[in-house]
Amino acid sequence: MPFWKIREIRAKDFEEFSHLILGVYSENPRSMKFPSIPTESELKVLLDYKLALLSRHESVDYVAVADGRVVAECDVAIGNRSTIGIIVEKGMRKKGLGQELLMRTLKRAKELGANSVVAEIYGGNVAAMEFFQSNGFSYADDGKEGKSVVLLQKLL
Repeated sequence: MPFWKIREIRAKDFEEFSHLILGVYSENPRSMKFPSIPTESELKVLLDYKLALLSRHESVDYVAVADGRVVAECDVAIGNRSTIGIIVEKGMRKKGLGQELLMRTLKRAKELGANSVVAEIYGGNVAAMEFFQSNGFSYADDGKEGKSVVLLQKLL
């Protein structure tokens, strides 16, 4: 039985969410959209934006909590081109958490009207490409090497 709980992100998650983002950024800065290490104010703007989208039912945004800490987050911004992102704390990878979080997020996105989702993979993040492909995503662009962003898509 999993030792984590999955739920919608909340405003009170700011500190843990920030810690998660900064931890993943420090591992591989090129794997995220941020051009440099995000500041506290940038992270606050990001969380406020996520919460605003949620309140308008324009996104799905779940976190996984283990031992009282946010250890993973997955979101889909729903629109003409629905995009998905997922981050998992290093010590929580390869335990099934990412897959459970992804499937739960995709299910809710479909309920809210998404027909497909696109994952934008930055900086040659091979682990992310393998993760999404193993969960039914396929190339949405030509997939040529050397691109700074690779698009993988899944129909819902």
